[in-house]
Parts: sequence; C-alpha cells; structure tokens
Amino acid sequence: MGLGGTVDVDSLAELQLMSLSLMNNNFSGPFPYNDLKKLGKLRSLYLANDIFNGDIPYDDAFSGMKAMRKIVLEFNEYTGKIPMSLLQLLRLVDLQLPSNQFEGRIPDFWQKNLTVNFANKKLEGPIPSTLGSQNASKFSGKSEMINLNSYIYMLDLARL
Repeated sequence: MGLGGTVDVDSLAELQLMSLSLMNNNFSGPFPYNDLKKLGKLRSLYLANDIFNGDIPYDDAFSGMKAMRKIVLEFNEYTGKIPMSLLQLLRLVDLQLPSNQFEGRIPDFWQKNLTVNFANKKLEGPIPSTLGSQNASKFSGKSEMINLNSYIYMLDLARL
C-alpha cells in the first residue's frame, strides 16, 4: 500500500481490533509497544516488511495481550534482546522474528505447539530444549546456536 510514518495506537484502540496488519509498507521508527496494551483484544499482529527499528521493551511490550496467538515482525530493523514478555502470551502459536538484528539468547519458550522463526546472525547460545523439535532452518545464523541435545533433523549453515 505504500503507507508510511509512525503508528498512532490511540486511534487504533477505539476500533477494538482483533488483528492488526501493517505489513509491506514504509512505517518507520520504533513501534509504540508501550501503548500496545491498549489493543488488548488483538489475536494477531503483522508488522513484517516495514522499517520498524530499535529495541522492543524487554519486560512488558506484550504484557496484557492475553488473546495474542500470532506475531510476525520479520524483515524490519529491530535490535536488542527478544522480549521476555512473549513468554506471558499463553495462547501464542506462531512467532516470526527473522531478518532483524535481535541479539543474545532465545528465551526458553514453554508454549505448546509454538512455531517459531528466529533466523538471525546475531543470536547466540543453545537452542532451548523446549524448541528442539523445530526445523533447524528456523534458527539459521551463528554456528554457536547448535544444541546437540535438541531434536534437530536438519541444520542449514549455508548463510554463515
């Protein structure tokens, strides 16, 4: 669509949205995650292929989002650590974070049936055992992320 600028969450909060897709536009700057709680009924958040950047608040960006099932943040310019508040999302089944600049370790997600994609060259440490059944290409990046104790059937190191 070619939309751009920043996102006004206050205006969106009045709509009682269950899904928000701002994908494939030119939105830039930090997404206002501190205001995301105002969209408490969201089940899915699609912010892929924009120019969002900066750190996502580590402890509380997704707190209070009890209905959230799917988050797609791929192909942006996010930095910092993967937010721990994602662990609070009891219904989360799909988390797509590739092609950003996240760094540090992948949190030990416990949600059942969670599909993830963390393909990123700045992440490090072992793949959490709770995610061991995921396809290894979802973790492509540094070789330090190899965890021989997990159930990985294929490992793609072609992008190193």
